[in-house]
Amino acid sequence: MTPQSTPTPCVFPFGSSSRCAPTSAKSWIDPTAAAFVCAQPSLGTLLPQAACIRLELEDLPRFATVERQFADRGIQFRNAVAIHPSNPAYPPHSGMIVLLAAPKSGWLEAIFRQPMQYVSGYITSSRRTILRAFDRQNQLIAQTSSPGPNLAGLHRYAPNLKLCIEASGIYRVTFDSSNGELTLDDFEFYVQ
Repeated sequence: MTPQSTPTPCVFPFGSSSRCAPTSAKSWIDPTAAAFVCAQPSLGTLLPQAACIRLELEDLPRFATVERQFADRGIQFRNAVAIHPSNPAYPPHSGMIVLLAAPKSGWLEAIFRQPMQYVSGYITSSRRTILRAFDRQNQLIAQTSSPGPNLAGLHRYAPNLKLCIEASGIYRVTFDSSNGELTLDDFEFYVQ
């Protein structure tokens, strides 16, 4: 079975009154790019609903290497395995399936066929995680990070922290937790 992705409902998280709770982890690479640790999505529609893609992970077989399963949506993954977490420290944000950064611990990459304007995902990690965005020439254009480890019940930060980046011309993103254990859920992106 080929996994499906749902283009709706997906609300652009930068509403008229809130911009996704900026923290000190804002973008310092490109001052025109916005990169935030997202406390919670706000309501807004700066982009049309059809431009949003949220990947549906529930149809992925457990322990499947995830690479080209979402090619129809213009995305390819590297170093990602679909799992149903058995460790309660890594709960899913929704559903039961998450992407685990594996077989190499601590990093996961998504490559887009066309430029994106916004990328987000819910991470749970044993270490601080950095989300980096790169342009077509593989130049770093924005980055943000979690404040620290966020395993359920074991750290002061809650699991499933939403990391997001808004920048023009995103062709690739990496989630890097420096060899820690990392899961990603509810990954979504907006076509530029």
